Amino acid sequence: MAPIVEVEHLAKFFQIRTLRASTLKEMLLVNLWKSSEYRELRALDDVSFVLEPGRTLGIVGSNGSGKSTLLRILAGVTPPTSGCVAVRGRSGSLIDLAAGLQPELSGIENIFFNMSMLGLSRREIHRCLSAVVDFAELGHYIHSPVKYYSTGMLVRLAFSIAVHLDPDVLLVDEAFSVGDAYFQGKSLDFMRRLHRTHHTTILLVTHDLDLVEDMCDEILWLEKGRIRYGGPLVGGLDRIMMEHQRHAVEQEIMKFSPELLGLLVHGRFGTGDAVIRAVRFVDRNGTETCTFRTGERFCFELDYEVLRPIKGILCGLAIVREDGLNCTVVYSGEDLFGDGMPPRGTIRATLDPLDFLPGAYRFSAGLLQAGHPEVVYDTHVLLYRFRVIGDEVGLPADAAFHHKARFTVVPL
Repeated sequence: MAPIVEVEHLAKFFQIRTLRASTLKEMLLVNLWKSSEYRELRALDDVSFVLEPGRTLGIVGSNGSGKSTLLRILAGVTPPTSGCVAVRGRSGSLIDLAAGLQPELSGIENIFFNMSMLGLSRREIHRCLSAVVDFAELGHYIHSPVKYYSTGMLVRLAFSIAVHLDPDVLLVDEAFSVGDAYFQGKSLDFMRRLHRTHHTTILLVTHDLDLVEDMCDEILWLEKGRIRYGGPLVGGLDRIMMEHQRHAVEQEIMKFSPELLGLLVHGRFGTGDAVIRAVRFVDRNGTETCTFRTGERFCFELDYEVLRPIKGILCGLAIVREDGLNCTVVYSGEDLFGDGMPPRGTIRATLDPLDFLPGAYRFSAGLLQAGHPEVVYDTHVLLYRFRVIGDEVGLPADAAFHHKARFTVVPL
């Protein structure tokens, strides 16, 4: 069976104006030197991948990495500069909220207009019209011109049209970053149902790694228009999370205060007398990773540097489940160095076994003054993330730990 999406050596270059004219005189002068008027921006450069039918691909990367450009090319909105793209079957897209929606037409009229443009007959549109209207939940506004719609209302209408086309391929670009939480959840459930029952192939552009983990089978990681990783979910998540960890230490240290600690959701604070240079998670084989199995050995390593004279170091760590449940807080309990403190080094702590149940967890690490933990040198609050996987079934979804107990019966 041929791949449903096939991309070969795709490239997309844009010409960006470098000389801007604000007056008629400047405009005439600029036109005399057209060769220096533009520079080339490579939005995509030699991108190749295939996607089999029924698979879900999460497309991730920093802003400006080419994610949206890729989806626009796949949707036929913009042509590639070079390379080949093939999308087989009917596709539905939710890329630009205003794309395809005519502002002077009502919601109902836009449903007919868009679905007919995408190949549905009038009879087919009438057959699914009530489902589209009911899903969008726009009430009497469905009869109003869409130019009066809010951004959230545009999302509702556009998404409802896209998913009720019964698409073979669904292209979604950050559509869930706007709108209310209720409709986001409803839309995600509908996408899961499309994927499960209709085997719809989904390409999802997002910054939300939790959403990628929940929805996707594969990951395509783009940076500066080129592929950093393309392949199975687990390997991709691991590499992306390790990359995020390397950038966590680049945050500026905020001056510590008790008031700040109470307000801080995540970030970095402290006096800066001793600083954290890097944090790594290491498995039982000594390999750096962000994915562990329940019951295995979990080790974290913290590289530190002392910048000013201090009176000793106390190290602490905290682990919080993704939903905010505090799982554990651990301190070294005493000065790690005594009288001989190297100016640079690595602190290592081990949890063996790691008895957390499968899920996503946030990690905090800190350096404090020994004997006076209220003096914080450098603390990273929830800047790190790791995943726990396992085969445990039949356990409560809200449980955090898995302890094995020995049961006996004592006869009376």
